[in-house]
Formats: sequence, structure tokens, C-alpha cells
Amino acid sequence: RVVGAAGGSRHTLLLSMCGAVYSCGCAEHGCSGHGLADRQLEPKRIDALMRVHAVHICAGHRHSLVVDRAGAVHSFGCGEDGALGHGDLRDQLVPRPVDALAGLHAVKASAGIASSAVVGADGSVHTFGVGALGHGDMEMRTLPKRVEALALARVASCVMGESH
Repeated sequence: RVVGAAGGSRHTLLLSMCGAVYSCGCAEHGCSGHGLADRQLEPKRIDALMRVHAVHICAGHRHSLVVDRAGAVHSFGCGEDGALGHGDLRDQLVPRPVDALAGLHAVKASAGIASSAVVGADGSVHTFGVGALGHGDMEMRTLPKRVEALALARVASCVMGESH
């Protein structure tokens, strides 16, 4: 039974009640999470997340984020804008944990055109990628950075847009 869905520009993610993540659509840049596979015309379970119980999914323009029950964040897809949070600009063809968030228990995430945001159980917000990320500038950030302007707020959810 599907309990969640997220749509990127040319790919779709689906979350099952048992925490399995499926995808279909474009495989360019790793958007589908299936490695070098051709586009998926039907939903297929993402093998790299077989041992993960996902609780939240989101799809951006050409990348996706998955939050698991343990609070870890996994990202995959196009890395050219730093929106995967791995400290580089490389594409990730299959989901990879965002090591820079290892000390955070993530509960929600959002993927925009070229940016991402993660909300922690403590109410903190961490952003990465390109655009207005909440840090008072328009700098590209390839690693997650806490939004200090929200340090006193207890954020429960967030949404990323085209350039913000």
C-alpha cells in the first residue's frame, strides 16, 4: 500500500506503508536511484534502500532525498548544484547517506530545483545547494549548514522552491 508520493521534473518516488521506496521515470543523473538503468516505465523498488525503513521522501528537479526511521538522510540524483549534500558536485546514481548530517535525527526533508533542506527532530533546519538558503547570501553550499536565523525557532517542516 502506497502512503506517500513525490514528483520531480521527470521522476516519481513512492513510499510504501512498510517503508520501502519505489521509483519510476527518468534515470538521467541517477534520478531514479537504480544506478545506470534506463528509465523505469513502472515503479521499481530501489535496491540500495532495501535495508532502510523510509519514513519520508521528497523529489526535486533532478534529485531526491529519503529520510529513514533512524533519522538518516539519503540523497541521489544530480549533484551539479551541491544539492545532494556530499561536499562535491558529483551525481549519485544510487542513494547515499549524507554523512555530514550523521549527528542529526532528521524528520523531514525538501528538495527544490537546485537546493535541499532537512529538518531535525530538534527543530533545526539545515540547507545545501544553490539559491537563497537562509544564510544571508546566495553562495553554493555542497555540505549541509544549519540556518542560524532559525536557531530559536522549532521548525516542524519546510518546503524548497525554484531558487529558495
